[in-house]
Amino acid sequence: MRWLSAVEIAAVAGVHERIVRLRAARDGWRCQLEPVTTGPARKVYAAADVPQAWLPAAPEATVDLSAERVAAVSAWKRWLEGSPEPAVDATATFIALWNAEPGQLHISAASLYRWRKAIDEADRDTLTAPLPGTPTEWPAGLWDEFRKEWLRPQKPAIAQSRRNAIRALKLDESKCPSLRTFQRRVDEEIQTAERVFLREGRKAFVDTVAPYVVRDWGMVGANGVWFGDHHQFDFVVAHPEDGRPMRPWLTAWMDGRSRKLVGWVLTAQPNSTTVLAAFIRGVRLHGCPAETYIDNGKDYRNRQLFGGRPKKGELTTFKAGLDETVAKSMAELLEITVHFALPYNAKAKPIERFFGTLAGDFSKDFPTYCGRNPVERPELQPATVRKLHAAGKLPTFADVEEALTDYLENDYHVRPHAGESGMDGRSPAAVFAAELVEKRTVPEHLLAVVAMPAGRPVRVTRGGLVRMDNVQYFANELFAGHVGRDVTLRRDLADTNAVHVYEGQRYLCTARALAKVSPLAAKPAEIEAVLRSQRRAPVETPAAPSSRVDRSRSRRAAGQAVQPSEAPAAAVTRLVQPNIESPDEVRSERAANAELGRVLEMRRPSTAPPEVPDPRALLLAEYQRIKARKEQTR
Repeated sequence: MRWLSAVEIAAVAGVHERIVRLRAARDGWRCQLEPVTTGPARKVYAAADVPQAWLPAAPEATVDLSAERVAAVSAWKRWLEGSPEPAVDATATFIALWNAEPGQLHISAASLYRWRKAIDEADRDTLTAPLPGTPTEWPAGLWDEFRKEWLRPQKPAIAQSRRNAIRALKLDESKCPSLRTFQRRVDEEIQTAERVFLREGRKAFVDTVAPYVVRDWGMVGANGVWFGDHHQFDFVVAHPEDGRPMRPWLTAWMDGRSRKLVGWVLTAQPNSTTVLAAFIRGVRLHGCPAETYIDNGKDYRNRQLFGGRPKKGELTTFKAGLDETVAKSMAELLEITVHFALPYNAKAKPIERFFGTLAGDFSKDFPTYCGRNPVERPELQPATVRKLHAAGKLPTFADVEEALTDYLENDYHVRPHAGESGMDGRSPAAVFAAELVEKRTVPEHLLAVVAMPAGRPVRVTRGGLVRMDNVQYFANELFAGHVGRDVTLRRDLADTNAVHVYEGQRYLCTARALAKVSPLAAKPAEIEAVLRSQRRAPVETPAAPSSRVDRSRSRRAAGQAVQPSEAPAAAVTRLVQPNIESPDEVRSERAANAELGRVLEMRRPSTAPPEVPDPRALLLAEYQRIKARKEQTR
């Protein structure tokens, strides 16, 4: 039975609640006390005793439905009275005959029992249908106005959108569909694709609803494509410099065919330097990839590494490669084709899936695990970190590197991968070994040059000086013939005291960091000594091979120094020769040429050198000739 309070009845009937209480006492309405959350219990009255005039009329469809249900219950009662069968069997027979008649209201045993109970308790046939006042017809324009309100990027709630739509159309809220009706219609009529696109945006639509292209990695070989990206671990370690707690980063490269991590480094702050270090490590261990598929972050768009992503009006990577005066990127020197992923499209790079596996399998084994967000953070994690930090027992970078190496070699790389294209239940190590048809290696002396990325062109200034990262460098060769010309600089990250100077891919010289003099130096002799040392400072070079045969042997040895640890015997090793000069080779050739010139000079017969005219005399004669011509024309 339905119960209503005096306030609810007064609101529907449009009278004061005192009148409702007086009428209930006079007519003897059934009532009871209903407990509430706070305060005393309230008195409620049976809805069946409220006068029909005080309740809103049910819609026509509700009245018709109520009549059909009452008719079905009445016919069922008469059938039970005249049937010799047990009540259960008689009910089943009645339902079968009733539903067989065309146009009849479809009924079930549960519906009949529920309707009969409502009639017996309420003593009113109309309560068999939906409650009086429940609208089943939608006012014109209400649903369209609701859709406009709800399908917005602000993501309003259904209740708020319902209220806004009713206010916009100036409708009576009591005569409008209930909140539950709105919720049900939203679930039934508004498609997921429309809901996500209009409320959450295009990216969410593409990521979660739109169809996507499935790549078949079985169509490429090992070392065919490498993926690169950064990942921040979900645990805390000691900073390598000051020991403060911090979350370390991983810069990694993954082979797309086998899902094997080919090169990686740990760092406190990822940047283009860590990208290069991880890539060179992978090339040394497993050879050079044919193509790379990389992120759009600034660390990977670096022109020095992968040529940058050309913009409208800029020189493309292909055109830049035709100009020998332009320093080539690392990818061009190693003959690597570069592909950039769509911005904010993580699913395009399988390495993102590996990072998810790493977070679950590896990061959670550390006592300082902190989770990806506050929801995943263990309750005692901050206290644990403070305790370990105070005791000096936070994990170090060396600990993480050792643990990660063990995890990769003894777990991830040897674990069967199922459900991924081309894996067929094999481990990454097995797939890499089986699918490595050709290993492209790079001679070590040239790889060392490639590992020193070229900066933007700089101009050789007065005195043969070049500047890199606010440090000035000097070389006699620059002072002699390159002042005012643009050059590119390559520097070993481990040695900032020298830079290798290039013109395009041609090696010029090695410049040393400029010595500095105190501004209080008063003795000219001290300043002169520094300048003399700068002009004459010899460039220390490693011992060079004595002959071309020795140099050829060195190149072959460098190219064969790194052998594939898991490559099958059928794999072919191909040597990649970057089109760039090595400082060591150029110095060796220059030394050999100088020695040859000295020997030839010693064997040349001693003859008087030809007389060289004085340049000043020539200039004076030319001046006199021009002056005489001007006087003749006057």
